[in-house]
Amino acid sequence: MYNNFNNLLEEFNKIKDKGWIKTVRKGTSGIGITFEKLLGKKEDFLEEPDYLGIELKTKRNNSKSWITLFHASPDGKSNLETKRLVCKFGYNDKSDKMKKRLCVNVYGHKFTLVNQKFRFYLFVDFDKKKLFLRVFNYYFTLIDSITYWNFQTLESKLKRKLNYLAIVTADSKLFKNEEYFWYNNIQFFELKSFKLFLELIYLGYIRVTFTTTLHQTEDMLENHGTSFCIQLKYINLLFEKLKI
Repeated sequence: MYNNFNNLLEEFNKIKDKGWIKTVRKGTSGIGITFEKLLGKKEDFLEEPDYLGIELKTKRNNSKSWITLFHASPDGKSNLETKRLVCKFGYNDKSDKMKKRLCVNVYGHKFTLVNQKFRFYLFVDFDKKKLFLRVFNYYFTLIDSITYWNFQTLESKLKRKLNYLAIVTADSKLFKNEEYFWYNNIQFFELKSFKLFLELIYLGYIRVTFTTTLHQTEDMLENHGTSFCIQLKYINLLFEKLKI
């Protein structure tokens, strides 16, 4: 694995020496897509590490956005559990009443108010080995607790993709309405443990983000993924920093 880290470091230094590079895609995903293209990697959505067994995460230096670790759809009463949640607890889109949305961040240490009616909460059940989404009404009465993620599923996704991690940060600037990046720092990490991952959910350092829209006229679900995320400043809680 040491050789793989060194290989990536050499490639990163070549990219760093190029200076400012124009994004190949507008929007928040441009920084990652551009970096991977510079590495010669094609865009994919595989649940495997991005480069020689190393998962790549890119971040703008001035950004406070959370880092997505991986995506995992929940299980529950329905085969389309996310759709059930949107239908039952989602809210109408302000610009299109035929769209229903569920875009919410959920934590294990506090309630999240949804649509001014419901309160979402993550419960780590170590006995049943499941992470439950518990939904309460406005007055904190439990009304739904059948949505869950199996520990086994979460552990498999985490270890398959994130045993080794590289975080690349870049400065960004706009020139003639186009974004440019200068990739200038890379750090390498190794996953500590799945048990710690669960503890960080319980403590609120890792959250679950739903980003889902239901087109009611066509009964079509537009799901951008249910993601498990962490802030960069807390990455050392889940990963051991490596000296390469």
